[in-house]
Formats: sequence, C-alpha cells, structure tokens
Amino acid sequence: MSINFQALYYREPYRSQFPAKVLAVSGPDQDGLYQIILEESAFYPAGGGQPGDRGKIGPAQVVDTRFVEGQQVQFTDQPLEVGETYPAELDFARRFELMQQHTGEHLLSGLAKQHFGAVNVGFHINETEMTLDFNLALRPQDLALIEREANEIVFRNLPVEIVFPPLEELGDLDYRSKKALEGPVRLIKVEGVDLCACCGTHLTRTGEIGLIKIMDSVNYKGGVRLTALCGRRALRDYSLLQDQAQALSQLYSLKSRELLPALEQPLAQMAQDAETLKWRNRQLLTLLADQAAGRPLLVFDHFLDKQSQKTLAKWIGERGASLVLLLCPLAEVPHSYRYVFSAEDQDLGPLHEAFKATFKVQGGGRLGLFQGQVEADAPAIQAFLQAQLGELFIYQSSGN
Repeated sequence: MSINFQALYYREPYRSQFPAKVLAVSGPDQDGLYQIILEESAFYPAGGGQPGDRGKIGPAQVVDTRFVEGQQVQFTDQPLEVGETYPAELDFARRFELMQQHTGEHLLSGLAKQHFGAVNVGFHINETEMTLDFNLALRPQDLALIEREANEIVFRNLPVEIVFPPLEELGDLDYRSKKALEGPVRLIKVEGVDLCACCGTHLTRTGEIGLIKIMDSVNYKGGVRLTALCGRRALRDYSLLQDQAQALSQLYSLKSRELLPALEQPLAQMAQDAETLKWRNRQLLTLLADQAAGRPLLVFDHFLDKQSQKTLAKWIGERGASLVLLLCPLAEVPHSYRYVFSAEDQDLGPLHEAFKATFKVQGGGRLGLFQGQVEADAPAIQAFLQAQLGELFIYQSSGN
C-alpha cells in the first residue's frame, strides 16, 4: 500500500479540528462499530507502532482509526450521513502524548545505534507505555548513557525535521529503516542524533518531549526489550511514585530519601529470620519423623508457605519417614487446605486418586509426590487418611 504523505495528519500534525465530509458509511460490525470514510482526515490511522487516533465526528465518537483494504477508516459508535460535512475534533491530548512517545523513541533508537550499533527491530506504543526492541543486549550502564543523552537532546530543544530526499541520494544516506522501501521515503531527522524512515506523526522540536525515562529492560530474542515513558506519561509515573514514597514516609516517620537505608537493615533481618525459620521447621519435622517410628506422618501446619511445604515434605522423606502428608489451611478459602503427599519409595497415585474421588481437589503429581488444594474439614481429611493408611502419627501446629 502506497502512503499518501500529503494527508492532513502529515501536513498539519498539530491540527485538532477540521471539517469532515463523509464519503461512505458501513456497519455496524461485530463490535457494534461503524466504518466511516472521509474525503480528508486529520485522524492518524494506526501504523508503524503508533496507535490510531480517537475523537469525534459530529455526534459520533471515533474509537479507532485504521487502514482497511487500502482505505483509511474511522471506526465510530454511530452512523453518519453520506455526503454531509461534520465538525471533527481529535482527542489531541492523547495524540500529543503519542507524538511525545514516538519522537522520544527516535532519540533512544538513534543513540543506541550511534553508541552501540544496536538496531531497533520492533516498536510499539500502547495506552500506558511504549516498548522498543533492539537486536543487541544492552547493559544497565549502556541504558543509563542513552537515557542521559536523550534527555540532553530534549533540553537542547533541537528541531525535528521531515525530509524527502531525492531517490538518487538515498543510497548515500545512513538512515534507519526496518525494511526496503519503494517510492518517496519520508525521513525523520534530528541533527546529529537520528535519521530514520518513518510514517508516524512527530513533534516539531525535541523540547516538547519534556522527559524520557527508561522504566525496564528484559532479554528478548537475543537482544533487549525496553519499556519507556515520555512527556506526560513520565510525569504521571513520577507523581505516582512520589505519592507512594510519601505514604511510606508517613508510615515509617521518615523522609522519602531516608527510606531505603532505614529499611535495608530490617529487610536483611527478615531474610535471616526466614532462613532460621526454615531450619527450625526442618529440625521439628525431623524429630516428628523419628517419633512416627515408621508410621505415616500427618502434619497440619498453619505456617508453611507453598514452596516450604514441598521442600520440607521431601526433606523428611529423605530422612526416613515412610510417608509425609502436609496440610496447610488457606486463609482466603474457608475449609480448604494446600496439601503435599510425599514418599521416597512408594507410588502414591492410587492414594491420590482416592483422595480426588472423595473430596473437591485441584492438584496432581506423579509417583512419590502429589500436591494441590483440597476443600474439606480437617477431621474429614484425617478420617479418610486413617481409613486408607491405618494408624497415623499426627501433629498439629498451635496455629490451628
């Protein structure tokens, strides 16, 4: 599909109102939306990682704008009259935010290529954030450099130019492009920072971006995926973080910048206490296994988390208990338990199948280890296990 670079949204990207003459209407579709084709439109159709515009055409709400079979379509919540001209208005606050993200992406991608040879191979803006995919892994210090320099470019308020170089000159230009292009090529240029083929809408100067913040990075397809916020989105995120910091400050009676050092010691102590508790649980259950003297060991324990329950069941089995049955009550679901059945040298499949046939159970496993969740009262579970296994050695923690 050839791109009409003379479209109104390209000629006047800051245009928020325009007269909209309706050429065709169809629908509703399966989502209850109508497809409106206009003679000329300032609504940008989704493409190149940038979402389509929203707004109003007369009485109708525009909920999306896309190309369908080569034609630009505005999707509305009600039909309009063919041949009529309506006042149309973009949700320009949203459009401006999208332009902030898209122009900010150019700075980040241009600098990533410039400094590290990293190529942007994917880009997407959604309603809350944008993601950028690069073909190379970038270290935290690399990202810090890119972010710092990108914001310096914002502060310098450089012009963002739209250029259409002659086709005979394209081969001599070092510009970014994800695919081979035919026909006129529209380049977004920030002098000394980036030159990229792009069909999106952009700001006229970098200062309008306001702020660029890289929020996260994860390994992705041999490279890295960044999550970033620009402009108003970055400001909203900062305000949210500040509100959270102030709430914590009031909770701990500390200034926000004193929180981390003040909390590091108690957090370290909590981690140490957790390890101590795990060790004591091992010692306790080892003693119980000794006292069981070969009988199946049934433990109702209020304090074990899911991972500890499984780990300790295997631990005790390895130390001589013929069968370990651990049940922990679930506070969020009345009369329910998280369970682990563990045995080193037994196939517990038949026991577990009978358990599932008797109670409402979500769980599974194989051979000597089964786990899941059961809805039943403790006496009923105990009676079932005694009927299946005979005499049990039973321990209940003081939390039950």
